[in-house]
Amino acid sequence: MIRRFILLVLLTIFFGVVALAEISPRRITVGGNDKIRRSEVLEILDIDTRTEITDQELGRAIQRLLDTHFFKSVSYDYDAGSRILHIEVEEFAPVKVSVVYEGPDVVNKRDLLSTSVTFEDGRPLNPRRLMVEIPRSVDNITEALQGAGYVEPFVKVSWDTVPERTAIARGEVNEEVRVTFTITVYYLWDIVIDADLSEEVKQELKELTELHLMKDYYETPRIYRWIYSKNRYVPMSDKLVNAYRAVFSTYYANPNGSMAMNQAVSRAFMLAVDRGLQNPRIVPMPEGEKGQAIELVISFSPVEYVKEPFTLKSIFIEGNKNVPGLRLVDASELQEGTTLNSESVATALQKVYAEYSKQGFPFTRLTISTEPRFGFLTFKATELTVNDISVRFDGEQKTRDYLIYDKIVIESGEVLSLRQFRNTYSFLNATGYFESVIINPVPISDKQLNVDIVLKESTSRGRISGGGGWQDGLMLNLELGFLNPFGLGQDISAKLDINIPVGAGKTKETDEGIRTRHPSYDVSLSYLLPRVMGSQFDIESSVGFNMSGYDLESIDTDTDESVESSFREIDVSASIAPAYRISPAQRMSLRPGYEYIEKTKTENGEQVDGQLFTGMFLVGTYRYSTRDDLMRPTQGTDFSVRLSTRGLFHDGDDRFGPFFGLNTEYKLFIPLDGPVLGLRVGVEHVVAFSDEHEVYEKYRLSPSRFLRVGPKYIVSPPYLTMSAASLQLRLPITEMAQIPIDLVIFGNLVLGGTTRIGETGWDAFGGFVAADAGLSVDIGIPMIGLVRLGYGINTQNVSDKPYGQFFFGFGPTF
Repeated sequence: MIRRFILLVLLTIFFGVVALAEISPRRITVGGNDKIRRSEVLEILDIDTRTEITDQELGRAIQRLLDTHFFKSVSYDYDAGSRILHIEVEEFAPVKVSVVYEGPDVVNKRDLLSTSVTFEDGRPLNPRRLMVEIPRSVDNITEALQGAGYVEPFVKVSWDTVPERTAIARGEVNEEVRVTFTITVYYLWDIVIDADLSEEVKQELKELTELHLMKDYYETPRIYRWIYSKNRYVPMSDKLVNAYRAVFSTYYANPNGSMAMNQAVSRAFMLAVDRGLQNPRIVPMPEGEKGQAIELVISFSPVEYVKEPFTLKSIFIEGNKNVPGLRLVDASELQEGTTLNSESVATALQKVYAEYSKQGFPFTRLTISTEPRFGFLTFKATELTVNDISVRFDGEQKTRDYLIYDKIVIESGEVLSLRQFRNTYSFLNATGYFESVIINPVPISDKQLNVDIVLKESTSRGRISGGGGWQDGLMLNLELGFLNPFGLGQDISAKLDINIPVGAGKTKETDEGIRTRHPSYDVSLSYLLPRVMGSQFDIESSVGFNMSGYDLESIDTDTDESVESSFREIDVSASIAPAYRISPAQRMSLRPGYEYIEKTKTENGEQVDGQLFTGMFLVGTYRYSTRDDLMRPTQGTDFSVRLSTRGLFHDGDDRFGPFFGLNTEYKLFIPLDGPVLGLRVGVEHVVAFSDEHEVYEKYRLSPSRFLRVGPKYIVSPPYLTMSAASLQLRLPITEMAQIPIDLVIFGNLVLGGTTRIGETGWDAFGGFVAADAGLSVDIGIPMIGLVRLGYGINTQNVSDKPYGQFFFGFGPTF
């Protein structure tokens, strides 16, 4: 008995020691893996070599491999002699995953695969685990589509597998599994207004929704269809809600009109949105066309303004202050003797409200009262005044308050006008400080409203703009800058203009000899600080450097020997410009500065001539601007006048002597319900103070300043007068907020003259005529800005043979 007990104790101690035995692998090998790399297996194992580990630690490492669901089985073998630990794995069948669209690609497929699908393409996976991950991936894809603004019923996500899903769920898979997520995208074919109204009114309401209908696309001539991306016919959620809101903000569906919705109308609005999105009508596409389309139904019960129709005998207007009553009566288009019903009254209300909006007072409440016994109809207008203005930020605020509140021209206690509303938006948006500017008028009573302004700081402080093309060589002008980096509104920029002549543009034969142009460089640095210490004054300083020149190979007429000459010009300038902000739209500045010009000539390597000029210059500028955007303006005007004089208190060659310059320019941007029409007219003139002095050639005017495709063969433009007119039509091709693309059709006309005051008078429309026209595609690229690629034709003096040229550019068009 004692012997058995001792033996049992020894065996327990022996097996305990074996169970706690440690191994110290010098090297770990992996076998059986195909899709999973050896390095990844080792990373999951997380076993350090040349370190002692227990069986329990090794077991936990093996379990980590199994928990990945990559492997059917994992085994190991340890050779104590060589101290090699071998891990043998058996992978599950690999899974091939893809995302396909039935319809247009509304969200990048690669992004969905990388961020929304919860398993990786081409990797092995436990089939049973796969059946868990697929629904999770569907939810993620749906969420990503919703995040991009697309919701059911316009996008639906489905999935399928090969082999069939039942076999996968049972784990009966030994071959590659294919999983396909299919995103079915539906176009908006048409809108159906379900209300007891005339067809004319229904069509009017459809137009108010501002939704793009696929039906209209197929009614457009085929030659024009390429302009429009089919993505624009897949409406986003915010546009769908706005479409319903537009209908419920009319007097047909809401007795309060556009100013507010009472509780009952608000409930009806939300119910209509929910019903419309849950019960779409499937519409067959035209024969031969791919894709799916649905109709959207907007249902509501029209407002009853008149219980029983009556004959109109007289119209009265009450409460109008900013719009004459006679104009409102005419706008209603109601005639005495006509029979009024609820629809005709609602139509009249809409037309009166439209007239108020046309006159610049859309924030007006209109109500009606009727006296059927006497045939009276009364319109009562309440022009809402501003009670309070609040500014808040979507996220962190960096921009100082004094840079914000001076741009707000809406005033408390006054009637809110469309002009104040638009200008406040324009002034805030045109600063470039903000990624978004939202202004919400919120009615708080029958007579007042609050204005809620929501700003979101721009995350990109840097900017790039410029342009260029190919004309006798490479032309490039580039501006790099930082805007508002510390919230003080600073504008720090560096500009670079380069002209590198090539080929025939570089070497030309002239009366003097063979001229070879050097590359020219113009570099400037500037710093602007607006509203210094919260005042109305800005301060701007700048420095500039310009260098150009050419070589000339000629023949000495006396000796018939070849002479190699070199001409070089250097121009250095510096200025400081205080400016005063008269109002958010108006600014005056005065820029005094100093300029140093040096011209040298060498012959056969030796300097033979040198010209030096120093002098002061003074530039005064007035600018008025209500344009709403620096890069892509959609509305507003821009007017500027610049007076300049150079060569004051000059020293050096009189040929550089003093002269006077005038520049005036006017720009207008007109929205055309999508497209934007831009107009520009300008006049420039420079004139010497006397007949004894010339205008230094650097300041002579060039038509290339106004043309996208400049005239050829102009080395030193002699023009002292330029009158220009430009026209462009910008057509939005895509409405994707991330990368907007526009097609721009443009034309420019320039008239130039050389006559100076003191000779035969000022010839503002001299003999030179140049014109160009063409197309460009403007692409908004994140972190870079507006990039322009185009082709234009220049007529140069009209009678000469026109020529075409490709060009590129950055920044605003003009």
